[in-house]
Amino acid sequence: MKTLYVKNIIAVLFLALACVACNKNEEDEIEPVDVETANIVFTVILRASPSYPSIFPFNFSLRGSGTAVIDWGDGLANDTIEMPSFIKTNIREYNSADPRTVRIYCEDIDYFAISEDFTSFDVSRADSLRSLVCHGSQLTKLDVSKNTKLIALSCSYTQLTQLDLSKNTELGQLLCGGTQITSLDLSKNIKLETLHCVESQLKSLVLSANHNNLRYLQLWGCQLTAEAFDILFNTLPFFTEQSWPLSRDGYLYIGNNPGTDSCNISIAEEKGWKIDKITFWK
Repeated sequence: MKTLYVKNIIAVLFLALACVACNKNEEDEIEPVDVETANIVFTVILRASPSYPSIFPFNFSLRGSGTAVIDWGDGLANDTIEMPSFIKTNIREYNSADPRTVRIYCEDIDYFAISEDFTSFDVSRADSLRSLVCHGSQLTKLDVSKNTKLIALSCSYTQLTQLDLSKNTELGQLLCGGTQITSLDLSKNIKLETLHCVESQLKSLVLSANHNNLRYLQLWGCQLTAEAFDILFNTLPFFTEQSWPLSRDGYLYIGNNPGTDSCNISIAEEKGWKIDKITFWK
């Protein structure tokens, strides 16, 4: 129940974090799309609808500009749509459970979200992506090295064992809880503001002395020792900004870790951070 609640919180958070795209005039001429190479490719594992067992629905959400061509992987005619400037959910219903490889062709996709169960995921040609949600799946590998404009990423509750974000220097929000990741190096991501990595195998978290934008961390339910926490506390920036009373800015949640009760929280508190040892969302 707790995991489901956290997943719902993640979905809400990401809708709030997604950047606002420029509106496109409906009278603008639709530009042709080069469909030789897909910008986003993924293979989805279909599940039967609870209400209609013979129907296997699937959906994803996207936003951008220009024209998009969607190959649903079912051998039927492709869909051509003018990309919305708002987040749009695209739905497809199949008549069998065979895995489908879906391809999206569009040169300007800035937001993409999928929470279906999928096994492969390629966004290497989606270089305009700014917000990416791909949580709640059997995904074991994620390469975002080409997505250098990315500012928000959610890959929580997947089977990821590692995550290289060294090329994503614009990243501001990261949600990667519920994974098998044991070590996370965020030393290059100095624009990072929020980190949500809970219920994971995380043992090592590397920041740098230049993380001056950092304002909120959720690290409960991991495998962080007292030594790992003390190293983290020493790296944290001083937090002096005053925010509205109900804000979580300046909070660091460390509950249910091996080092929760033995780490030196005074190191962080002297820098203005509020340490909370809870193990659930407040």
